[in-house]
Amino acid sequence: MGFMELSRRYEGYFLEDLRSLGIDSVDAFARASDHIPEIIEQVKGLLEKGFAYETRTGVYFSIDKSPGYGALSKQARWEISLRPIELCSTKRRPEDFSLWRRTEGEPSWDSPWGPGRPGWHVEDTAIAMKFLGPQYDLHGGAAELIFPHHEAEIAQGEALSGRKPYVRFWLHAGLVRVGGRKMGKSLGNAIPIREILKSHGHRELRFYLLSNHYRRPIDFSPSELERSKEELQSIEEAIRDFEDLPAAGGSTRCRKLIADLEGLEALFMESMDDDFNTPKALEAIRGMANRLDGYARRGKGIDESTRRGALEKVNGLARVLGIL
Repeated sequence: MGFMELSRRYEGYFLEDLRSLGIDSVDAFARASDHIPEIIEQVKGLLEKGFAYETRTGVYFSIDKSPGYGALSKQARWEISLRPIELCSTKRRPEDFSLWRRTEGEPSWDSPWGPGRPGWHVEDTAIAMKFLGPQYDLHGGAAELIFPHHEAEIAQGEALSGRKPYVRFWLHAGLVRVGGRKMGKSLGNAIPIREILKSHGHRELRFYLLSNHYRRPIDFSPSELERSKEELQSIEEAIRDFEDLPAAGGSTRCRKLIADLEGLEALFMESMDDDFNTPKALEAIRGMANRLDGYARRGKGIDESTRRGALEKVNGLARVLGIL
């Protein structure tokens, strides 16, 4: 099987998993293999500006030309020097990273520096700058990508455009662990999403993951996932019971209910504005469900305006997180 056929197969699995998780907000998916011309142009630009150099094995970025290299990962140059990457005897410094590597066999493309393939970091910079321009607001990724990948992207982007910062805000997600060890194929402890969804709905999985702040590592726990399922069911039951209340005239209790929900709605917004603090945002939704449940348990009716307004508030916030 060729590399392109293999990559398309796993791309298909990835897109299936996204759909099964209810993720439908991505506007575009870009393949590095479809943007080789843009990548080559960026490598040319870095060479022309003096930020890169060519050797018999390829083209490399000189980190000496990037004074800010290491700022994102909060590393001094001497610390970076202890972490050589892409070992190659033709580089000026072990820490320099590749922009283009001469290779034989697949995958390989023609270039001014001979047949080869792009470096990992320049693929992302070329695609991002094509679609988003020389500066953009948000860049996400796992915490393990801070160094060297995101450091390299910053160095390349700012070298090419001359503008800083390349990205205004970085969102780094904590790793998923199993038994305290990073989940990964090489360790044999990877749990595919499709396996989890055989026994749990995608909303339950989302609820479980959102209960942990995205920057913190999370130890996958089947028992905690089951507890999330039960908690989500109790929220849904509270909403259904409130929905089924008989109609009645307005009252002071109705006005107090709406005031309570508005306060929790403000807490939700404040939490999401605070570095996407989803655990705290979920507390607001739990609080809303508790208010609706308490109202329903009193066994009295509710006027239609209050019913509609209350349901719009709780369902609207839950839709933001994709859990109802």
